[in-house]
Amino acid sequence: MKCSKCSAEIDEGSKFCSNCGQKVESVCPQCGKQVKDTDTFCSNCGTKLNESISDINIKKEDIYNKAISDKKLKDEDLYNEKMENIKIEDKNLYKEGMLYYRGKGVEQDYKKAFELFTKAANQGDAAAQNLLGIMYQEGRGVEQDYKKAIEWYTKAANQGDDPAQFNLGGMYKEGKGVEQDYKKAIELYTKVANQGDVCAQYILGFMYEEGKGVEQDYKKAFDWFTKAANQGDAAAQNILGIMYKEGRGVKKDYDKALEWYIKAVNQGDECAKNNLDSLYRELYREKNSLFVKLLNFLKKYL
Repeated sequence: MKCSKCSAEIDEGSKFCSNCGQKVESVCPQCGKQVKDTDTFCSNCGTKLNESISDINIKKEDIYNKAISDKKLKDEDLYNEKMENIKIEDKNLYKEGMLYYRGKGVEQDYKKAFELFTKAANQGDAAAQNLLGIMYQEGRGVEQDYKKAIEWYTKAANQGDDPAQFNLGGMYKEGKGVEQDYKKAIELYTKVANQGDVCAQYILGFMYEEGKGVEQDYKKAFDWFTKAANQGDAAAQNILGIMYKEGRGVKKDYDKALEWYIKAVNQGDECAKNNLDSLYRELYREKNSLFVKLLNFLKKYL
């Protein structure tokens, strides 16, 4: 079968052209009848189909939101490790602010932390500036104000602060406190991703996959997901499994799909577990060497 867009040969069963990313019409694996991406069962033979595209998109959005949340928490912890890089005159202000922010040794008090971070931020401390952005964005110790969050994130980002660049990218992506601008978000995420940030790499994968701020490019999406997966990100490992299985942005390869699914499952990724189950049912009829490999893994896992 040839791709309707670029005429490249498409592997049997692939959902996307590995050359240009063009979507291939879905068909029921049992009877060959054309089906919609949102169908759960084939209307002709009743065969249960793979997870609907809409369900996958919901999961992706949940994963994206979790990445944003986890990133902020990790950043706040990392600032404690960066204390030695903070100027002497700011160091005590920042340290005291973190004590109140975390409630360590004192009663947690976001307002007091906000006051201390503001003093440090006004002296040019990028870490404190970024934390003020977080506090304004989430309404911690101060009334929620996205525009103020943008202001402080920008000040920190202009000093090269990676966490602030990441958070600012999220604001542009979501259009919070600023006009939604996917291109600006891509620019900021790329700066952070090139420094090895796994969350930024993961989000860039989705933005290239969905064509947000850039021309849709499954190969670039695959490259960014690979960078994140190679750092041990389970969700990215699961996505790579899907891309290898469907031939999306890469040549279809069930062995590679299985390899990445297993890595994700070993980290407890629930989506990867479901995908392994789906792959098991698909390979059951053939009972080839790949099926034996998968069966052996499942015996150990279960």
